[in-house]
Amino acid sequence: MNMNTQEDTRQIIDASALLEHPDPFHIPYKTVQTLQLKLLQHRFAQNRNRIPVLQRAADRKGIQAIDGLQDAVALLFSHATYKSYPESFLDTGQWARMNQWVATLSTRGDELRQIDVSRVSSLDDWLTRLDQHGFALCHSSGTSGKPSFIPKSAGEQTLMCLACCLAFKFGQGADHQVDKMPVMAVTFRSGWNTIIRLFPEIARAYTISPTTTEYAFDEAQSPSAMRYELKMKRLIAEGRVTPGELAAFEQARKERQAALAIAFQDFVQRTQAYRGQRVMLLGHTATAFQLAAKGQAMGEEGIFAPDSLILHGGGKKGATLPENYEELMAHYYGVPRQNVVDLYGMTERNSIPLVCEYGRKHCSPWEIPLILDREGQYLLNTEFGNGGVVTGRYAFVDLLASTYWGGFTTGDRVKVSFDRCPCGREGPQILEITRYKDLPDAPDEDKLSCAAEMASYVFAELAAS
Repeated sequence: MNMNTQEDTRQIIDASALLEHPDPFHIPYKTVQTLQLKLLQHRFAQNRNRIPVLQRAADRKGIQAIDGLQDAVALLFSHATYKSYPESFLDTGQWARMNQWVATLSTRGDELRQIDVSRVSSLDDWLTRLDQHGFALCHSSGTSGKPSFIPKSAGEQTLMCLACCLAFKFGQGADHQVDKMPVMAVTFRSGWNTIIRLFPEIARAYTISPTTTEYAFDEAQSPSAMRYELKMKRLIAEGRVTPGELAAFEQARKERQAALAIAFQDFVQRTQAYRGQRVMLLGHTATAFQLAAKGQAMGEEGIFAPDSLILHGGGKKGATLPENYEELMAHYYGVPRQNVVDLYGMTERNSIPLVCEYGRKHCSPWEIPLILDREGQYLLNTEFGNGGVVTGRYAFVDLLASTYWGGFTTGDRVKVSFDRCPCGREGPQILEITRYKDLPDAPDEDKLSCAAEMASYVFAELAAS
């Protein structure tokens, strides 16, 4: 596909076509902005009356069409929107009602309501059942005990893999169509978390053969088990469990942790079998560092070829890591510092920014970055090319989202450059990321205006169904 001119991009009516561009990260940003607004307007017109909660929000605000980005700000969802179901639905196994809840956030509501869930007995079963019908719901870590669910489809999951591969191709020079290498995934083999869904697809794109993909844990990660553990911890903290229940829970947790520790140690040894080879390692930041720390404790270092890629992300997840943890990882894995790449992904979107040689995170052309004030109400984006750096709450519209609304407000405070990067690419670049919850004066994320408002629309739709 030849799309080197603005005239070529004018013919694009779906953001997925950008994934076929010979170098989408070098399209002039003014061209990108024009195209993004057109695609946003088209997607809103398509989905305004197909996603019930979006329709309620647009009706309430009197938005019939999107004229500019501030209109999109008024229609952003938050993580609270995607966990707005009554928790009793999970506690009592009301899976048909969970289908109805997802339907309020999806263009495929009629299909969801017709799926037979009469034999579903757990959260894992429910997610599996939806998978069988072409859905690909992704759940968050649910650290509060109540996970979010993003109602993606299998098609969006496929696009996400390709978008990530393109970020690695143009950012790190790893072309998934040419560069084949063993893949080490510091995670579970399967599950419904975004990363666990994504890693096997990336592995299939890059790996030499299925036998050269290694997983830290050769099993599925169970959201049912995760939710039970978090719920028990909450009950224990509230003093609402008996001594017998506490003892049984602690014993089971101890046995589980021991089994995982054995599996992880085995994984350390399996990865060392690829000594001297070029590999791709994928993992959460904390577990990728833990793998390196375990290996160094065994007296190992420099185990992979220097052109290997260590791709990590997701933050520290509460782990205490040394300030120079990426340098320590580079030393153990045997790669230059720039090959330890800190990614910026999240459950709610279908891509990651490209990380260039200067460590800047370039927003993808299929994602519209919206920098907001702390309360998430006002757009702070500045004109590109004026040398401006803006700090605020990160929000975006994911133009690759097709079965759910891609407008989302995050809990991240970011510093963004709206000027050309030293690497030569145009478009906004994220320079720093801080979780608002980690700040001394952290706001209550569940009380953002968009969080409470969108949740009220969900409840209204459930009541009407």
